[in-house]
This record gives sequence, C-alpha cells and structure tokens, in this order.
Amino acid sequence: MVVVLVVLGVGLVALGAVVLMRYPDRPGGVIRFLNLEVGSKGAGLPLIALGVALAVTTVVVPGTVPSTGEDSSNSAGSEPQIPGLDVAPQTDCTSWFFAQSPPVDSARVRSVELDANDRRVLTVGERQDAEFGMVLSDTISFTTPRVLGAVKLSRRPGVGFYGTGVVDEQTCQPVRLALASDPGVPAPVALGDYVWVTFRLGGAPYVLLLNSSNANTEVLVTLHSKG
Repeated sequence: MVVVLVVLGVGLVALGAVVLMRYPDRPGGVIRFLNLEVGSKGAGLPLIALGVALAVTTVVVPGTVPSTGEDSSNSAGSEPQIPGLDVAPQTDCTSWFFAQSPPVDSARVRSVELDANDRRVLTVGERQDAEFGMVLSDTISFTTPRVLGAVKLSRRPGVGFYGTGVVDEQTCQPVRLALASDPGVPAPVALGDYVWVTFRLGGAPYVLLLNSSNANTEVLVTLHSKG
C-alpha cells in the first residue's frame, strides 16, 4: 500500500511538470490535502504540490496509511501472532520421519511454533491432496527453538484432513492421535474439517487445530499446550 501511494505521488509530480511545461496557460485552482492548501493560476503547480505531499506523507507518517496485513488473525481483537521461523528446523528424527512412506518433500514441510494461531501452512495454488508436513517446536520456553515433534497429513477437498502420522522428537517413535472431543480413542485416519486433535510429545499433551480458509484454498493450523 505504501509503495502504491509513493508511486502515485511521483506520478502526480511528473504529470504536473508536463502540464506546467507544455500547457502553462491551463487554468489552475486550489488543492487541499491534509493541512496543506496550494493555489495557482496554472494547473501544473497544484499537481506537483499534491504529488510531493502525498509521497512525503506516506513515507514520513506511516500511520496515515491503513494497514493491510496478510493474516486476518492479526486484526483488532485477535491474539498476538507468534513469529514464525523462516525455515522449519530439521533433526535426524524429523528427516527420517518425512522420508518414510508416503514421503514429504522438504519444500512442503512447514514450521509451526507453540502458541501459533492460524499459522498458514498451505496457500493458494499448493496441493492439499498430497502429503505435507509440519515441524512443531517450542520457541517460547527456550532461547533456541526446541523441536517437539512432527506431523504428516493431507487434505482432500470435500472430505477433510487425513492424518498420516505424528512422531515424538524425544523418542523418535510414532504417537497416537486423538480427537479433542474424544481424547481416549484413537482418531480415524479421516479427521474431517475444522477439527481439534490431541497428542503427547515428550510426555506433555498438545492440541492442534486443523482448519482451512479462503474458500478452502489455504490450510491454517493453531498449536497450544494442553497442560
């Protein structure tokens, strides 16, 4: 948004310069912008002044430009978002887990941190019906990210999420996945849509929300400790 307004301001300056040089006799007027007022007998100077004011105000006073954040979870009234890691951390265990059938390419492995809300793991255009993975880590309790485990799943439009498996980083062994609504019973492979699932990693319980958005073209997840 800021770039667009700056370009618009520069464009107005250029247009005003053209009008000033080629059509100096064109009638002008008065232009008001914020607390500024510019009047001129020619049409070029007001355009130049408006363009300069728009560009300078956009850069120097960013608060005058409305925010258009990508993630709706950062809107007013929502919980603060946990910063995401640029690259999903890898360990010997997670590498082994994602290499098992069905394998998950490293480009389809995402990082999900503890207390992340509505973390986007698949976006528009990315396949959902093929396995993708998530490395779950704790970036709150430790100064360096501590890997908790990993999840492998897919989503089939019209059917919902399919849970392929969960692995515990501490033991590098598969762990049982259960629905939050029925924690004592192993979850079916077909989990459905907008579903909370639970599992234990390192002896601690966690709950994960699997969700979709934007007409089911994106996959969002939320991770919390259940303790």
